[in-house]
Amino acid sequence: MVRPRKTAEEKKANRAAYARKNYHQYKEKREEKIQCECGAMVSRAYIADHKKKKKHAVALAFIEKVKSHK
Repeated sequence: MVRPRKTAEEKKANRAAYARKNYHQYKEKREEKIQCECGAMVSRAYIADHKKKKKHAVALAFIEKVKSHK
């Protein structure tokens, strides 16, 4: 038995319905606070941008400096 293929419009409607149904789960996951390797607490959604910032690089350099003196 072969199921008929869905059109692009049907796929788009299904994705939109799923996103609306699971919005709160996505929001909670995005807003979850995690600790970066440099010690900063950032939201999961912001971690990639945070790792590109000067603050992150400076903190990692400081951590490496402290570890190397031990």
